[in-house]
Amino acid sequence: MAPSVLLKKGYGRLGRGWAALVAGWSLALPALGQAPAEPVDQIRAALKAYDQTPAEREKALRTQAERLVSLQEVRQALELVEWHSPESGSGLARVDAQVRAELVDRLAEGYRKVLAGSDKALKGRLLETLTDCTKGRSGGRGVLDACSLVAAELGTVARGNEPEQGVMAIELLGRVPVPASALVGLLEPCLLPDSPLRRLAVADALGEMARRETQAASGQQANPGRSLEQLLTVTKLLGRLTVDDQVRVRRASLDATLNLAQLAHAVATDRSPLPAGEGEQARDLATGNASRLTTTLAGKVLVCLRDPDAETRRKAQGCLAELLRVRASLMENTRAGTDPMAAMLRPCLGTLGEALRDPEVRVRRAALECLEILAEESAPCGSAVLETLVDPDAFARWGAIRVLVAQGKAAPEGAREQIQARVEDKDADVRAAAEGALRRLRK
Repeated sequence: MAPSVLLKKGYGRLGRGWAALVAGWSLALPALGQAPAEPVDQIRAALKAYDQTPAEREKALRTQAERLVSLQEVRQALELVEWHSPESGSGLARVDAQVRAELVDRLAEGYRKVLAGSDKALKGRLLETLTDCTKGRSGGRGVLDACSLVAAELGTVARGNEPEQGVMAIELLGRVPVPASALVGLLEPCLLPDSPLRRLAVADALGEMARRETQAASGQQANPGRSLEQLLTVTKLLGRLTVDDQVRVRRASLDATLNLAQLAHAVATDRSPLPAGEGEQARDLATGNASRLTTTLAGKVLVCLRDPDAETRRKAQGCLAELLRVRASLMENTRAGTDPMAAMLRPCLGTLGEALRDPEVRVRRAALECLEILAEESAPCGSAVLETLVDPDAFARWGAIRVLVAQGKAAPEGAREQIQARVEDKDADVRAAAEGALRRLRK
């Protein structure tokens, strides 16, 4: 039976003859750039015909959809930019959404058969193709939708006996639009003690998911508070990854932590009008989730501030700086005004004071950024800041001046005199900062 006949038997069922279908798919990566098949062009033409009735539109789309022979053609049809947005609510949009969903089901069924099959080579080629065509912000939306329907199968591959395929499956899971709680359930079994590459892939996948949610939070119809509520489940995995015995895993987990902190910051600073039908309780719920996430992440970052790896310490300082910004926004903008980091501020200050004497200059610079955000609350680190005024690194000396200015009246005794000495600093930026600081401190 010809593949075209098989595909006419339904959008969700491919029937027998699977080998013939795959043969027409061309899984190899070069096929991604092939010109669309003639039925794909006809689907584009049907989508651009705005003078149709919904019935005419449905008939035209289904006629051409039945002519799609391979999964590659189905994928190309789904990638067309002419599909109506389902939010438009018109009759044509409803037809487009229905036919597109059926094509997604059809693509997902094809992926499911490969992923659940025993052909390891074919499975590897599929994963390579899917990984390639979902990269970047413009990665195939139709493919991602189809992958979300086979997330369970991807999870099976992710924790299976083929490490290379497992890593690719984990990478895909980080991109597909599935709820965070479901993703955590799929990724947790992949934290295998004997597979650091898979643990690294899990950390990267969590970071990718957080980036996706942060980008979505900036949309016109976004509700970042709800996104944040789902992402609270992710901290369970981050807690294990930030203490992993592999330094690359710890670094990647901090990248994911930073992305989550940035989403929390978007929620904490969001003062846009509330969606229709939602009161201030919705905003309170969102900021409450941001506060809980800030508390949880800060506890995990605190452990990494003393990591034996300098780059990990620097990344941890960067995460802490972002969390301190979230803290400041929450305390300023929320009705409760509670401090989400009250219990850990003292140990944070102790570690930041130590970091100003770190042998790695980037760690010292990052610690100064945190202290500047804390402003007068950083006063317990005042003596260490004064020492940094003679740091060999000009950026560190410049940062120390900024911290002392931010501390204001809480700055340690002798701060003005030591800043005065920096007016003769060999670095022009440090001299300028010292002169500006003295003008501010006289006020």
